[in-house]
Amino acid sequence: MAGVAVALAAFVGPSGCVTESHPLATDGGLDFLADDAPIFAADVLDPTGAPVLPRQAPFEKRVQLYLTVGAAPDRGAFVDLNVDPPNALVLAPTEDATCEALAGAFRCTAGADGFASFVVQSDSDASGNAVVRVVGRNEEQPITIRPAGLPEGSSDFSLLVEGVEGNRVPARYNRLECTLAPVPDGTFDKWPEGVIRVREARVRATPPTVSPASLQHAPVVVESLHTEAFVSLDASCSGAHASRLRVQLDASGESPPFYFCFSDLGGSVPFAFASGDTKGDAVALSVDPEPRLLRVVTTDATIFVNPFQPAKVLEVAAYDSDLNQLALKVDVASSEPEILSVVDATVKLPGKDEGDLPLSVFVLAAAEGEATLSISPSLYSTPSCSSVPIVVAP
Repeated sequence: MAGVAVALAAFVGPSGCVTESHPLATDGGLDFLADDAPIFAADVLDPTGAPVLPRQAPFEKRVQLYLTVGAAPDRGAFVDLNVDPPNALVLAPTEDATCEALAGAFRCTAGADGFASFVVQSDSDASGNAVVRVVGRNEEQPITIRPAGLPEGSSDFSLLVEGVEGNRVPARYNRLECTLAPVPDGTFDKWPEGVIRVREARVRATPPTVSPASLQHAPVVVESLHTEAFVSLDASCSGAHASRLRVQLDASGESPPFYFCFSDLGGSVPFAFASGDTKGDAVALSVDPEPRLLRVVTTDATIFVNPFQPAKVLEVAAYDSDLNQLALKVDVASSEPEILSVVDATVKLPGKDEGDLPLSVFVLAAAEGEATLSISPSLYSTPSCSSVPIVVAP
């Protein structure tokens, strides 16, 4: 007699009893039970495509299915599930083993109470809206995947930079050299190894009141938008000059310290920072160029006593690492003020935008003798550059 052999699989329910599993009837009922809270995508993947740990949580959630026939739980009924788009989520079984990954399918089978449980996990950097669908039926469960970053409800997202005066990073004058000769042909290294100017910085945010734990491990990308600055985790600014740096916030919403490293050329340096789809207010620092050369040329080494008529004795100019003429305020002092006094004790040297001419320094010759003039950055006693001796003749 012809017939169709139907193989019925055994299913062990939570009670330990063995029952026959069967496809959920087309007129059977199915409900998804899950909250609508989002989960977070990974922001960094290793070479194998796996998320790099630690990562921001929650990146998974538990979902239940309730399968019924008529008004009663349909013990042993099963359905197959898939995800759209396929790379957005991974489906995984829970400890009750009511769902399992089979070859080409993810199957959930109702226990004695009609429930089956599984976990949806974000194991990629894909974000947006995903759907868990029941194969051959219309039921589905939407899942929201947010980019890793500040959770909704966070506040006070800010970038804090230590050691700045307002928004200014001053010059240190620690590599200023003096010359009485013509300007050299070769430029200076604008990234002097071991003595690069550096400022410590951190990113902070206030956790949301609803889910404060979700701020922990939120990634923040900090970026220098200027060629004369880079970001580093090394306080000495050694190693590669990276324009972008990733840090993660801790449970209180603070990143570990990182460092802004500035070249000797300086400039108006903007920094941007963002966490997921949240951008912070850009921070711009005014970084003073570091003077590298002070040229002091004596134009007249012998002058005559005349306490009433200023005499030009020096031409002075400052230069940056690229040997561009640099605007710089300097103090001028005489070694023997009773013999040779300066007309202007503080002067501003012209920059490249003001022409390439040096600044002329004038003195009053009060008495016969000899004196030198010293030039130093304004309000700094060192470094100081001295002229050749200037003779005041009767």
